[in-house]
Amino acid sequence: MFLRLWPTEKLLYIPIESQKLEKIVSVLRPSQSEQEEKKTKNMTLSPKSLAGPGYVILNGIRVMNVIGLMAVITASIVMLVKTSVSSKFFFFDAVTHVLTAITSMFLLCSELSLFRGYYARNWPLLSPSHGFVALALSMIVLGINMLGNLNKEATSQESLGLAFWRIVISSGCIIFVLGWANLIASYVFRDRSKNITARQVRAKGAVAVHKT
Repeated sequence: MFLRLWPTEKLLYIPIESQKLEKIVSVLRPSQSEQEEKKTKNMTLSPKSLAGPGYVILNGIRVMNVIGLMAVITASIVMLVKTSVSSKFFFFDAVTHVLTAITSMFLLCSELSLFRGYYARNWPLLSPSHGFVALALSMIVLGINMLGNLNKEATSQESLGLAFWRIVISSGCIIFVLGWANLIASYVFRDRSKNITARQVRAKGAVAVHKT
C-alpha cells in the first residue's frame, strides 16, 4: 500500500494491505448502529433516571392524597348530619356515610405511615412491598360514591346548602382524579426487574434503586 506525502509527489510504502487497514479502522471506530443504540439508551427514561424526580412527584401526590382523604371524611360527616329521616331506610343511608369516613381514615393512616407493622402484616397491598394500585382503586371508588350521593334529594344543593354541597362535590372530584394519578404513578415509577415498588421510591428516592 502506497501513501502520497502531500504536498510533494513522493510515495511512502506501507507493508499493509488496504483491506486489512479498513478492518483495523472498522474495529477501532464504533459502528453507526452502536452509536444509535447509545443515543437511544441516553434518550430513554430508565427507572434510575426517574427515581430522583419520582421522589419529589410521589411525595407531592402523597400530600394531595392526605388532603383529598380529609376532604372525603369531612364531606361524609356533613352528609351524615344532613341525612333525611323521612324514609324508613335512613339508617342504612347513614351507615354508608360512616363506612365511607372509616375507609378514608384507614387509607389516611396508611398514607401517613402510621401502624406500619400492622399494615405490613394484615394489609400488604397498602405496605411498601406493593405499589399504589389498591390505594388508587379505593380512592376511585370513594370518588364515585361521593359524586353518586349528589343524585339524592337529601344531599342536593337545596338540602345541603351551597357551602356544604361544594364540599361534597369538590371532595368527590379531587379523590377521583387523585385515584387515577396514583394508579398511573404506581406503574411509571416502579422497577419490576429489581422488584422496586413506587412506594419504595417515594420513601427513599434514588437510594431505593441504587441499593439493589
